[in-house]
Amino acid sequence: MAEAAYPLDWGSRLQIGGRTKAGNSETLNEEPKMNTIDTLPVKQRHLIGVGAAIAAGCQPCTASYVTAAKAEGACERGVRFAIERGLEGRDSATVDISGFANESYAQPELDATFRSDRAMLGALIQVAAAIASNAASSLKSRIDAARALGATDSHIRTAAKIAETAKRGAESATMTALNAALGLPVEAESASCCGGHITETPS
Repeated sequence: MAEAAYPLDWGSRLQIGGRTKAGNSETLNEEPKMNTIDTLPVKQRHLIGVGAAIAAGCQPCTASYVTAAKAEGACERGVRFAIERGLEGRDSATVDISGFANESYAQPELDATFRSDRAMLGALIQVAAAIASNAASSLKSRIDAARALGATDSHIRTAAKIAETAKRGAESATMTALNAALGLPVEAESASCCGGHITETPS
């Protein structure tokens, strides 16, 4: 089974105050400083990188991690397993945000005329979505489509700025959730991370 191909070793070695001997007289009256030493095999780390790069939508990163994993002895099945799990993670994120949007906001019918009247806006949203989802390979075609509908470079830069703000907000929320899951201190999220006042970038 693929799961057994790269068994995870969740154990870790701990060092106290950077010393290997326990009970050193210099540290008897001090609280030990614990440094976790990563024991996850290099090959597994590269395969995790493959899945993460796939989920992030980064083609160059995926290729780099695949090459590194193979150099450490990963087989084609192991690489495919990492790719599949990364795609599952990306699909799961889409399902999650789709469920949130559909449950939280109204779903009125959008007819062809309504869509047509907002064609340039829709194209700019597609540009922003490509940036926010790291879809580098399709970004130029989406920008070209927006330009064909009358969007200026100023409009495109504004859409890009909004996308970058949304990305930072999502990254901040993700790290907050990670810290909470690991029992680490959770910093108060900035109320202005998303949806702030964004002015159009001058031409």
